[in-house]
Amino acid sequence: MLVVGLSNPSCCLKSEAIIFIIKFCGLSNQTDDFRCIIIDDGNLENDFNCDVVQKIPVDMSACSLPSALRDGILHAGLCSVARLIIQHAAKHIDGKYASLLGHNQVLLKANEDSSDWRHLCENLLPSAANDVELLKQSVNFLNFNFKSKSHISQIKKYVRGLSDVLQSKPNNCLECEFLVEKEILRELELKNFLSNFVIPNVVCVGVCISVLDLIVLPIICHLCVVHNFTLSDTVLRWLKVLHLNDRIKQTFVYFSFHQYVCSTSELYTSDYILSGNLLPTCPKLISNEFDDTAFSFDMHMDDILNDFHDFVINSNDWPISLSEDITLDWAILPDHCNPSSTALSGKRLLRKQQQLESLLSVIRQIVKPGKIIVDFCSGSGHLGILLAHFFPFCQIYLVDNKLSSIEIAQKRCSSLSNVQLFNCSLNRFISHFDIGVCLHGCGVATDLVMAACNERKAAFVISPCCYGFIQNARSLRFPRSNALAHVAFPQYSALSKCADDIDRDCEHAMTAIDADRLQWALEQGYAHTFSTFMFPKTCSTKNHIIIGWQSGAV
Repeated sequence: MLVVGLSNPSCCLKSEAIIFIIKFCGLSNQTDDFRCIIIDDGNLENDFNCDVVQKIPVDMSACSLPSALRDGILHAGLCSVARLIIQHAAKHIDGKYASLLGHNQVLLKANEDSSDWRHLCENLLPSAANDVELLKQSVNFLNFNFKSKSHISQIKKYVRGLSDVLQSKPNNCLECEFLVEKEILRELELKNFLSNFVIPNVVCVGVCISVLDLIVLPIICHLCVVHNFTLSDTVLRWLKVLHLNDRIKQTFVYFSFHQYVCSTSELYTSDYILSGNLLPTCPKLISNEFDDTAFSFDMHMDDILNDFHDFVINSNDWPISLSEDITLDWAILPDHCNPSSTALSGKRLLRKQQQLESLLSVIRQIVKPGKIIVDFCSGSGHLGILLAHFFPFCQIYLVDNKLSSIEIAQKRCSSLSNVQLFNCSLNRFISHFDIGVCLHGCGVATDLVMAACNERKAAFVISPCCYGFIQNARSLRFPRSNALAHVAFPQYSALSKCADDIDRDCEHAMTAIDADRLQWALEQGYAHTFSTFMFPKTCSTKNHIIIGWQSGAV
């Protein structure tokens, strides 16, 4: 059973995009395996044949809308929910819908901090109605994309069978259902493109309609109708191409912008659609501000470390040292608690067990009955499931944006009643909690977890990892603390990369980065901040643990 929860589509562009995909895929509340709920106060003009309720169900309230509940896992975020709906339609209605998710079904699977398209769909376009700058940024990206080419390796699944399509044998290719009109394919002279291993972006990716088009299309149309936004020629060509698809035409009739699309598309000619110069590649929405190739570690690292040596961190070592007494007898623990249940073995298994013992030893000294503990970046649940076993009086939430990992965790914790599972990015998780934990938070994940804990005034116990991946993000700037604001980002980035280089002074570099993090926590009101090491230190090259809580929290 798939249950989708939405805000009022008339005032939420994300909800409107999800409804568009539901209608496109032919899903309905009349079936036993699908239900769409719209949360509204009763002023909804068009219920789209969905169930309208005034309050979101409790089991869906921990994440921001849109969200979807399936088989005990709550998923959140526009792209994640869109992917789930398409997968559901492919399973229960027609397998052809799977091709909307692209080669190996990976479209919109990446994190929004690393994927331009996901960032566009999740953040830029839905906010464009209220922010002119975001609107300009979105439209510029789309303009370049529709003048650009995709490398054939990105869309191999779509390319397979194109020769059959051009020879009027569409039944030989499963993906033909969502190819653009054959007349356009012929006029593109695709054979010339294919010889150079590229395909023009007639739609969002190549020449096949995808989940990207189904998300962007209703949002763009809404902006045009409600906010009088004028389309550029390149985006208008894309809209006309999509309107030639019969399935999309049928879907449009449910929406208020139906007449606008019809009137806009009456001007269609193939020459108009195919006009415009192609560009080699599309520019990036997400880029790193620092090019490490222009920076010399050897020339500057001593000066950078001196900056940090002069910086007095107001934190102290964990008052209770970790030692041999933290060792667990894994042989007597239930199988689901042991990392060996996920095929780890030998030295890797031993190191993972030692890492878990170290974090458990810290957490058990600050936990209280009735508290909610969130295991962020939980993966397959190594830490969270162990906590659920040792603290049955607490609720344990596992949060990870990788669905396959959460599904593994679900199988492992089926016998535990105090575990809830969430497949979403960290910023989609909005529920209250008391302690945030994370084993090897990669790069900025450590800082995002700390920020989430700070918003709830919650304690944190985190083992950082992959320091070299630290970079300025939309919600994070480095250095983190005001005390180190004088350190320029290129120097900070070089230091973070040094922390991952075992051939250099990585220990001092890791300590410096974590000192900055703990200083930020102090500046945010954390009365107690500590740092310690895993035991033994050899269980991981990333063996730091940073801890913090506010007065009265623990």
